[in-house]
Amino acid sequence: TAREAVSQSAAEKRIRIGADIEPECTAACDRRLVEQALINLVDNAVKYTPEGGSVTVRAVRVSRNESVLDLARRQWSAGGVEHVGDDDQGDAILLEVVDSGIGIPSNEVGRVFERFYRVDKGRSRAMGGTGLGLSIVRHIVEMHGERVFVDSEIGSGSSFGFTLTAA
Repeated sequence: TAREAVSQSAAEKRIRIGADIEPECTAACDRRLVEQALINLVDNAVKYTPEGGSVTVRAVRVSRNESVLDLARRQWSAGGVEHVGDDDQGDAILLEVVDSGIGIPSNEVGRVFERFYRVDKGRSRAMGGTGLGLSIVRHIVEMHGERVFVDSEIGSGSSFGFTLTAA
């Protein structure tokens, strides 16, 4: 699982990793690819969260036609579906990784899913980042016909996530 994959680096920084998974959160997806996407998101959250912080993985089942406005408030990536709610029939699983990290400047948020893009180039290199993790997440999610999002504020952490079709 994503928690196990980053447990050592989280322990070194005393970062608590929690899970808030609602029952009935089963998605129609390629499990291995989605697990890789979650590992990338949790790994980034741990890297950019100061010592003693927290990271939470959330999953909730949402009705696409009832939650369009709530989902539309998020800053979705380019590509994937034209807009949230294209398939307004049925449910989706909303997965997100929320951290108490350093946050992302508003002028950088739109570019974080680009290949090789780094918000803080010097710090990313020092932490071993390639600038590919979030791009990989975006491609995995787009393969499922969905899009990724990020909500972030400097000093208040970030929320990265995506939707998948509910099974």
